[in-house]
Amino acid sequence: MKKLSMVLMIAMLAGLLAACGGGKDAPNDTAGGSNVTNNGGTNAEGSEEPAKEEPAKNNGDVPAAEDLLKNIAAAMNDLKSYAMDMETAQKMSMDIDGEKQDQNVNMLVKSEVITDPMTAYQEMTIDMMGQKQEVTQYITQEGIYMKSADQWMQMPTSMSEEIMAKVNEQANPEKQLEYFNSIMNETTVTEDGDNYVLTADVSGDGVKEVSKDILGSAGGADASMGDTLDNMNIDKMTIVYTVRKSDYLPVTMDIEMVMEMKQDTMSMNMDTTMKSSYSKYNEIKEITVPEEALNAAPMGG
Repeated sequence: MKKLSMVLMIAMLAGLLAACGGGKDAPNDTAGGSNVTNNGGTNAEGSEEPAKEEPAKNNGDVPAAEDLLKNIAAAMNDLKSYAMDMETAQKMSMDIDGEKQDQNVNMLVKSEVITDPMTAYQEMTIDMMGQKQEVTQYITQEGIYMKSADQWMQMPTSMSEEIMAKVNEQANPEKQLEYFNSIMNETTVTEDGDNYVLTADVSGDGVKEVSKDILGSAGGADASMGDTLDNMNIDKMTIVYTVRKSDYLPVTMDIEMVMEMKQDTMSMNMDTTMKSSYSKYNEIKEITVPEEALNAAPMGG
């Protein structure tokens, strides 16, 4: 169960970070939200939104990547809630003490998120080597609750607090700019109809540091994660991030990553694709954790 919870935390954090964009000059006046259900509300397109500064242009009508990212960060700071669908596929080839094995993992995640305080509801389907598992998860400032095989459980308080502290830190737009700064030279901006498309095709130490930061945040509760990440080599990573021209809110984000890792007598090659789409801007007003989850025993208890 500990291994499963770590996989879920990494998936959750990656999806939340993908929606946050990046920028260092974004305002910090995020609107508050109530503690969580998925009731309907005002659509972002029909609500009063503060005017965003038009980004500087570097190629005809296409903005410079850094200026566009600042506007994306400002838009996300004003966002109260959103929904995200994410599909992740991993193909792993491992060699452990000379014994080789392949493992494929597919994950579908449907999330609803309130940004302040950070609260999320997720439905996940995990397919590992043909064996499917359905998981429901609530992520709140008060605790993280998970349902699997019709049984609710709570993540231990110490682990839950540490993970939420990392989530809140890494979701900060200023922190996001640090990630993009390391790959800014490899980032291009193009147009696709009503959208801007940021594309980064990177490899080497820069992308390794970005990946270590993101995965390290998700795995902060696991003392062995740091050593594992130090042995990780990212062969390549491609990020395609699409946002609306009208308000700089995200539409889709696709990530492809090829990595290898060697540690002691174990080696692993992993090919990962992650496809995310975003909707329901400012429509989600509340996420309510059910009583049976709140009353569940802590994991390991």
